Amino acid sequence: MDEPKFPVPADVGHIVLFIGQISQDLPDTFACEARDLIRELVADHKAWKLGEGKEPDWNSFRISINDMCNIEGMPKLFDIPEYKE
Repeated sequence: MDEPKFPVPADVGHIVLFIGQISQDLPDTFACEARDLIRELVADHKAWKLGEGKEPDWNSFRISINDMCNIEGMPKLFDIPEYKE
């Protein structure tokens, strides 16, 4: 079977689903900011698929989610070895 032409990295897809599943248990600020980031990521991905934009910045999404986790005192959701706090 052919690879998708506009793939979402597996770790990003997994965390987006995970956040959706636990959103009711998250602090309000985190949940709202995460929803905004996810909406922006989905819009960027859609534009990329339609040829109206470039590939989403997956690493910026990872870093933003990890930064939000850090602010809330939660464990990071992405393992980014080269990421420096």
